[in-house]
Amino acid sequence: MGKILPRSASADRIKTATSKALLAARARGGEIQTLAEARIGEVAAALADNDQKLNQARANDAGPTAIGTCTSSTSGSGTFGLIAGH
Repeated sequence: MGKILPRSASADRIKTATSKALLAARARGGEIQTLAEARIGEVAAALADNDQKLNQARANDAGPTAIGTCTSSTSGSGTFGLIAGH
């Protein structure tokens, strides 16, 4: 049995552990593979999909731009609402 990941595990660590567990289960085949596919197959697919979307967003991003300004009697004028690509 593998190690249990702590709640504080990074997304990369979770993705790596999920992929390794699924690959190991597929290598064993049979009931182990069936159970792993049912329990973590969708998680692995979702993580891969998120990774693909994140990489695509990074490739298309021109950087953050300001969407508004505010004024205050104490701080003067400043920018707020920094949102990537808007």
